[in-house]
Amino acid sequence: MASEIREEALHALQDLGAIGFDPLVKGLENPSTDIAAGVAEALRRIPNVPVGRIAELAEQTSSTWPAWTLAHLPKEAVTPYVAALQSRRPDVHYAVSVLWNFLESWIAADWTPGAMP
Repeated sequence: MASEIREEALHALQDLGAIGFDPLVKGLENPSTDIAAGVAEALRRIPNVPVGRIAELAEQTSSTWPAWTLAHLPKEAVTPYVAALQSRRPDVHYAVSVLWNFLESWIAADWTPGAMP
């Protein structure tokens, strides 16, 4: 039941589009991993998200979700912001780079979380 409610909430947030940007971007810092992950996924699904604001948050916070979100947005929109993070937050720059390498690799298309041999 909880997964169904989460899925409905995710679709509702996605349907809000640009109207929901402010609370969604703030939600990336939520201490609840479930909430922050849902927010990141909602932002990933919405076109034309405020990349600059997410990059600022990635620079200012210790949360991993802004970096995850940046790595999952259109690369051409994110690249200048990630490049700027190289000197200011090399850890975030590295994290996004690693995520990009994985997401662009052949294994990402067939990757299953938690799969065991």
